[in-house]
Amino acid sequence: MATVALEPAEIIAGRYEVRAPLGAGGMGAVFLVLDRELDEEVALKVLHSDLADTPEALHRFRREVKLARRVTHPNVARTYDLGVDGPRRFITMELLRGEPLAKSAAAGVALSEALRVAAGIARGLAAAHPPRASCTET
Repeated sequence: MATVALEPAEIIAGRYEVRAPLGAGGMGAVFLVLDRELDEEVALKVLHSDLADTPEALHRFRREVKLARRVTHPNVARTYDLGVDGPRRFITMELLRGEPLAKSAAAGVALSEALRVAAGIARGLAAAHPPRASCTET
C-alpha cells in the first residue's frame, strides 16, 4: 500500500496547512491541519494514492462522507467536506484531541474507565447505526 506523505507547512487545496501527522489506516492517513479560511484546526484524511483512482475506493470514500455527515452525536467525529488536490482525494473532519485508544489500552486501564469508554463507543455506534423499523405484519 502506498503511504501518504504530507510535509509540515504544505498547503492542500489552497486552504489547509499541514501541521502534523496523526495516524494511518487501511484507506489513508490523517493529518492535523489548519483551515486557513476559518482559522481552525481540523483533521484531514487523505486517501492512499494507490486507491485514489480506483472506482471502488472512491465510492467507499464518498459513501463514508455522506453517511458520516448525517450523524450528529458527541461520540462521533463530525465530517465536514470531501475534496481534491491534484491527485489527492481527502475529507476534512472534526479534530479530536486525546490519546489513541490503542495506546491507552496497551498501558492498561481500570475496569471502570474501560467500561466508560466502551459505553461511549456503543452510544456513538448506536447513533451511526440506528435500528430500522420492522416491516413484518401480524
